[in-house]
Amino acid sequence: MSSLHTRRFVSVGFISDVHQVILEYSFFSEVKMNPKRIAAMWLLYRRLRCRRIKRNYWVHPINQKREQMGIFHTLLKQLQKDENKFNFFRMTIPSFNELHQRLKTKILRKNSKMRNSIASEERLALTLR
Repeated sequence: MSSLHTRRFVSVGFISDVHQVILEYSFFSEVKMNPKRIAAMWLLYRRLRCRRIKRNYWVHPINQKREQMGIFHTLLKQLQKDENKFNFFRMTIPSFNELHQRLKTKILRKNSKMRNSIASEERLALTLR
């Protein structure tokens, strides 16, 4: 006995390169679909829907300590003590400070609720190096 009401799965592509949407629609005809194929499509749908990258950290502990132990915060303070070694940035300390004052408003970003932004002085040092 054939059923007039059958379900069919149609693949319509990827969303966000991870989830595949399989659109289910009903139609009335005498088209039969193999139950094994329906089960295979359902399992494929479930597998692709549940495929996610599992992250262990929101921010890695190394990056959380960036403000205390990062190369900018430790190195810049040491380089500013010695005028000869400050050539690491290929300019003198006064020229670095002057350039920073001129560009500060253009490269400054606001802190968000989630993270602190990179300081303008650090952005400039990164650009120069």
